Amino acid sequence: MYSYHLLMGFAVVMLWLFRARFSQKARFWMVIALMWLIGTLGVVSLGMMGAGTWWLASSALVGGMSMSLRVGMGLGCAAIVFLLCVAAAFSQGLLTVSLELDTYMAAYSTWATYILVAAWLPMVIFSAFVKHADIVTQLAEETARAQLALQEVANTDMLTGAVRPHVLEQQLRAALSTRDENKKSIGVIFIDLDQFKPINDTYGHAAGDAVLKAVVERSRTVLRSGDVIARAGGDEFVVVIPGVSLDSEAELVARKLRKAITRPFTFDGHELEIRLSMGVVIGAKEKVDCAGLMKIADELMYKAKRSGTNNLVCQKLDRTFAA
Repeated sequence: MYSYHLLMGFAVVMLWLFRARFSQKARFWMVIALMWLIGTLGVVSLGMMGAGTWWLASSALVGGMSMSLRVGMGLGCAAIVFLLCVAAAFSQGLLTVSLELDTYMAAYSTWATYILVAAWLPMVIFSAFVKHADIVTQLAEETARAQLALQEVANTDMLTGAVRPHVLEQQLRAALSTRDENKKSIGVIFIDLDQFKPINDTYGHAAGDAVLKAVVERSRTVLRSGDVIARAGGDEFVVVIPGVSLDSEAELVARKLRKAITRPFTFDGHELEIRLSMGVVIGAKEKVDCAGLMKIADELMYKAKRSGTNNLVCQKLDRTFAA
């Protein structure tokens, strides 16, 4: 009988080695069935002297590793109930061990089974650690990708690709904090599209969206590497130009932006005219905060709008001029 026990143990190992030929679910339940046949045979015939309890305990480990924690706990609870029943049967004399201890310990099959279990069980545990380590690594990578995606959604306007206002404000504050060190000015340009609503009303929101995208795309062909454009909302945009060495540099960038943005734009066979008003403020070394610069640029934009379309008003805080 114990030789049959040993042969079944080898069958479990062979099934494990050739597991790729079976589906995961079929492989799992075949392994569990063999382990329980071995376990029940060993416990019923040999009691605590056999390796049956090892196989039953291993079935719970394999269940938790291969399927789920719930399956592993279910198999573990089933093994405990079964062992309690066998223990009661041995205590009442319903089951007895027919082998003598010396004979059992001298049998090759006894030690072969113990060696087999001792060699196979660590491999199961090790494979469980490897599998779970791979899962943890995969989850960490997916979490990192999800965080990057969420960060991009939080920081980027999904329609135009421009940054959101809070990102622009952060970069403006950073530039303001270093202006005394690098002795350079900061330019803020507030852009508002003129007569944008008629484009939406006449050609549809798809045309309006295309115009907004074009504004950002055309702006980026002009802006320098450190410049930032944000969509403030609707048809309004804000550009921050840090590290301005000359006052005329910010004005020059604004003029280039106006020229690039107002180029003829074609949508669905229709030529649309993009018009805008721009307010440009140059915050030199004076102690003007982020909100102050944004407010001045906004006021200058409305001043340009009152003067007509495609106008630009620039201020260096101590002087104002139109262009």
